[in-house]
Amino acid sequence: MKLYSLEKEVNYLTNKAKVNVVIELGEEDFAVFDYAGFDMIDDENIPDILIAIGKIYKGKISKGHISMEKVLSILPDEFI
Repeated sequence: MKLYSLEKEVNYLTNKAKVNVVIELGEEDFAVFDYAGFDMIDDENIPDILIAIGKIYKGKISKGHISMEKVLSILPDEFI
C-alpha cells in the first residue's frame, strides 16, 4: 500500500478544506481481504485502508512533501 498523491485545497472564503488522496494497493495488499467482488475491495474495508495508510505516513509529511527518509524503512523493497 503506497500513497501516490496527496493534495490539500483550502478555501478561506467558505472555511472549508478538501483533501484528495490516491492510494495504490498491490497484490499482497489484496491478500488480507476476504472479498471476491468485481472491484476487489469491499466498500466496508475503505475505512480500514484509510486508517492503515494514516498510520504508515503519520509524522512523515511536512510542508506538502513526504519525507522519503522516514518512509523508506517501512515500504516494501518493490517500492524503493
